[in-house]
Formats: sequence, C-alpha cells, structure tokens
Amino acid sequence: SESLYGMNSPFEGIYVPEAFFYRKIAPHRASPARPAKKPHAPVFQPPRPETRPAPAAEPKTAGAQSSGRKPVPAALPPDQLWEQGYQLFENEEYEQARGCFENLIRCAPDSPMGYLGAAYILANQGEDELSENYLKMASEKNGLIPESYYLRGLLSERKEKWEKAIQNYQRAIFLKSDFEIAHFNLACLYWRVSEWKNAERELKAVIGLLRRGPDRVYLSGVWTRKTLVDWAELHLQKIRELGK
Repeated sequence: SESLYGMNSPFEGIYVPEAFFYRKIAPHRASPARPAKKPHAPVFQPPRPETRPAPAAEPKTAGAQSSGRKPVPAALPPDQLWEQGYQLFENEEYEQARGCFENLIRCAPDSPMGYLGAAYILANQGEDELSENYLKMASEKNGLIPESYYLRGLLSERKEKWEKAIQNYQRAIFLKSDFEIAHFNLACLYWRVSEWKNAERELKAVIGLLRRGPDRVYLSGVWTRKTLVDWAELHLQKIRELGK
C-alpha cells in the first residue's frame, strides 16, 4: 500500500504473514478528532521543558523564517507551547506545530525541546538537512534525549546509512531501555543487513516489551501492539527455520 499521509479518513494497519495492509476503521470505532497517520511516523512526547522567562530578543535559528503561518502567542509559558505544538503535530497540522516550536525556541532558548520539536516537523516535511541542523542545536542543549537519537536513526535509514542508523537506535535504547519502537526498528534493521543473532536478540526484546502496556505503542503511528508482535514473532520463527 502507498502511504496514507494526508488522508482524512481513519485507517488502521493490519499485519498478516508477508504483508501489511490498511483497513478503514468502523464509524463507531473512529475518532473524528484524529486523522489517520502513516506507519512509524515520528510522534513523540519527551519531558516538558522547564518554564523560563522570555528573553528580550529572538535568536536566529536554521530555517526559522516568516512563512505566513498563523502566529502562536509568545506569552504562553514554554510547557503550554510544547503541549500545543505536540498536539498540533500529532494531528498532522505541521505548519501550526512548527510555529509553536519556534515560539518555544524564542521563549526558552536554553531548552532543547523547541529545537527537537522543529526537527521532527522538518523531518516529516522531507527537509532532512534542516532537521539535522535543529537536532544538532537540541543536542547542544542536552545530548541525552533518546527521542533525538531515534530521529537520527530514522534520518540515517533514509540515506541507507545502515551502520549509522544502528548506532543511533542503540544510543536511544541505552538512554531509554524500554523504548519499544526503537527496539523494533533496530530489529528490522538487523534483519535487513542479515545480522541474524542481533536480529534475534532484538526481536525477543521487542516481543517481551510489546506484550505489556496499552494497545497504542509510543511512536508507532498506526501500528497496534498486536500487529508489531505478530511481525516480530514471524521473523523470529524465520530465523529459527533458517538455522541462523
């Protein structure tokens, strides 16, 4: 199936052996307030930034320029700007979300959160180079945010830099050991490069993590917990059958 990016009707991802497909959610199950998301969309919710007084001047940031977006009141405290930006991002209102994160950068320039939020927005819009610039600025404020390394892994995968992607997912997991979707992506990547023992280890880890918790998996997009477990169990069985 093609990506569901930009479609308004809610769909859910379904996995069967050898294939993924989408199924429209029944009307009584659909949530009118939430549009459908493409699988593995980088939706995240790191800790809230600390509240700080707004500085007098606005710092210059890569890619931050006037674009006709509806302004978000800078008077909001940073934690509220973050929450507002996150909700807009989750609803795929990317331009409005980016406005919130840019205001957050202005109000709390020492916090990494505005830069990190902007990096995710830019990555979703295909502006990978600018996304990496914002990630660099976020890391200068705080280099120990697992979601930052997770996004670096996704960006590295886009460039088919498998080793670099593996390293970034490993760092995300080191900082957040129960980071389910990072374990899952790492397992997929080990499978792709035929590192069977590593793939087996990560598949076992992700199955153990996914068998507990709510149905919605942090950062997984449309995929449910059961869908991801089914995929992992099938590929673990394939490794055993191959005798790898």
